[in-house]
Amino acid sequence: THGGLFVLVLGQGLTQMFSQESQMAIEVGQTVSYSESSRDAELAVIDTSSSTEDVVHTIPASLLASREVIQHPDLPFAILVKRFFPNAVLGRGENALATMGMGARVNVVESPRVTSDDEVDNVSAFIEIVGDGKSQGVWLVSMGLGAPQTFVYKEKSYRLTLRTTRHYYPFSLRLNHFAHDKYPGTEIPKNFSSLLRLQDPSAGEDREVLIYMNHPLRYRGLTFYQASFGKGDRLSILQVVKNPVWITPYVACMLVCVGLAWQFLGHLGRFRRKAS
Repeated sequence: THGGLFVLVLGQGLTQMFSQESQMAIEVGQTVSYSESSRDAELAVIDTSSSTEDVVHTIPASLLASREVIQHPDLPFAILVKRFFPNAVLGRGENALATMGMGARVNVVESPRVTSDDEVDNVSAFIEIVGDGKSQGVWLVSMGLGAPQTFVYKEKSYRLTLRTTRHYYPFSLRLNHFAHDKYPGTEIPKNFSSLLRLQDPSAGEDREVLIYMNHPLRYRGLTFYQASFGKGDRLSILQVVKNPVWITPYVACMLVCVGLAWQFLGHLGRFRRKAS
């Protein structure tokens, strides 16, 4: 019994350390193969030169915070971090540090980190693109800019954007229908449900799944919950949870049950022997 309680506490600690939560926003008719973590940020350098696909290179914000020279093995240039802001307020005004893109017309003021769960830090940074030993300009990248910026290097086109961290999956979900049911004659929500098509070519999966309150989809170690909605009931937001130690509460409950049963049967056996 004590062992089961220990496993339960240990499992909670491991869950806090290794679990990963993100959100997948899908509009009706849209197909999505990634989720986004609102608490983490990344710099995406996207090679748009190909006519068939974009090649995305991502750099976590933690590397930008180190303010070191970043050299991605698949990029022909280096990225030098001039300044990094864990949270910043953007406003109109001249800024001498940025020489390219929208940043030259934006004033950046560092701000304290947010503490509320409903708020998100506006991670920002000034980065310099350096190729062949020459500067290609200083850019402001920020989650508050709202649009990617483009530049050309060695006849290849690239997009720069600082965004929430994306987790890509080897399968996709297409939202066929979203239902927002209410109790008759009221505006009180009764049920939210998303009818999706799950496609996973590598596993031969191609089927429809229905996600609604208290009935998530579990697939490839991930759990998809119906979390929210928007855009006039045409947008479904799924909470995506990855918890590699999800089994520990069940193991703990089994151990507690076995311990209690052992204790109960042991007392019962001694009681019967005394009675006889």
